[in-house]
Amino acid sequence: MVHRIHTKCNLCNTPIILRCQMGEFDIPFVFNCPCCSAELSGTIFVDEPDYYTFSGLSMTNENGKYIKELSS
Repeated sequence: MVHRIHTKCNLCNTPIILRCQMGEFDIPFVFNCPCCSAELSGTIFVDEPDYYTFSGLSMTNENGKYIKELSS
């Protein structure tokens, strides 16, 4: 199952969709913002639906300018 999380960079406000392939394991991630190169990281937890931890990102309702595909 693919889960989409709408986020934005806390530094430059660039909207980024995290497209996650949900499976059996949590998904830790680290990548750089495509606009300002800020480090964006966090974990998407499989056992707890809609529970995430982010550093450098925040939730938004905006459409994404970029898409980052994540998988465990």
